[in-house]
Amino acid sequence: MPSVHELLMSIRLKKAEHFLRYSIYTVKDEARMTGWSSSLYFSNCFRRRYGCPPGVYRLRIERELAASERRALSDSTSDGGISVKQTP
Repeated sequence: MPSVHELLMSIRLKKAEHFLRYSIYTVKDEARMTGWSSSLYFSNCFRRRYGCPPGVYRLRIERELAASERRALSDSTSDGGISVKQTP
């Protein structure tokens, strides 16, 4: 069973991960918004949990999003970009 400290850290890291995915704030601001007084300590804890620093994590997410958007765009234009609605 995790300690209270571990549970709180887990909650704060999940919230920070959400901010990194969906917000435009700086990593330092996101650290503060999730209760970390030291952005360096936040970065170290985040790296231990997710395997990379928060800034690198955000870049990976942005690259994955861009790649999926490119795939979706190429899928929608593979038929020439024209969709015809057929009526019965």
